[in-house]
Amino acid sequence: MRHIASLLAALAAVSVPIQAQPGIGAPQPAPGWHYVGLPDSCALQTHVSAGARTFEVSLRTPPARDYWWLEISDGGPTAQRWGTATLKASNGLRTTRFFVEDRGPKQVTRIKLDKDLSHWALTQGKLIVAAGSVQVTLPQRPDEQRLGAIANCKAQILNGWGISPALANQAIKPPLVDVNRLFRSLPYPADAFSKNEQGDVDVVLVVGETGTIQSCHIIESGGSNSLDAATCAALEGAHAKPAKNNKGQPIAGVVAQNVAWRLPFKVWNTGSTH
Repeated sequence: MRHIASLLAALAAVSVPIQAQPGIGAPQPAPGWHYVGLPDSCALQTHVSAGARTFEVSLRTPPARDYWWLEISDGGPTAQRWGTATLKASNGLRTTRFFVEDRGPKQVTRIKLDKDLSHWALTQGKLIVAAGSVQVTLPQRPDEQRLGAIANCKAQILNGWGISPALANQAIKPPLVDVNRLFRSLPYPADAFSKNEQGDVDVVLVVGETGTIQSCHIIESGGSNSLDAATCAALEGAHAKPAKNNKGQPIAGVVAQNVAWRLPFKVWNTGSTH
């Protein structure tokens, strides 16, 4: 089974006559998914009616990662803040976790779809999603034109960071970063500590062939400017094991990393995703 990263790579050359639109726009009169370019991620959006409610639904994915976020909002209050989400299609049913995030006046139900779940969800003709008080039926699966737009969007973001998409794909073994070692002796950021802030920060790192981490780019904020800044400050200039090519030689490479900040102070390395 081809995973979604391969699907997006294959579609990267598709010519897409769709222009990126900043932010979330007004409901579209036509059914189906609509491409939206965001500063640090790429999204498909639609609006779905369920009874008297109209939900804004996004499928969003950051560059250099294989996962997608399924985000659902109708601007109304949501009593259940977290729990089990059910995704049902004609060929089966999957479950995963959801949580609710406050975004100004909106409450957004967020469901993280890992690589395998993303592939399954994006190939379904009809998908019923239930998470707490939210239940929506998604339109037909995104077509090749929309997925091609996502692939192009990811490549453009990487290029904007000075990262060649070819560099992100050429390594047989990606760089290896020991997050626990790098963060072990660091104090918890004072501002985040005083505000009792915790969070998971997702970053993309460019590692040179000597193992030096040359740059750090945040693709998923931990919800705290202090934690975001501390994450990249600790990583940039640090040493990691470089990527290797098919001959076992060290080469420059790109790796996506998650850093989980928790109180009492401990930084958990939840691993990298390719």
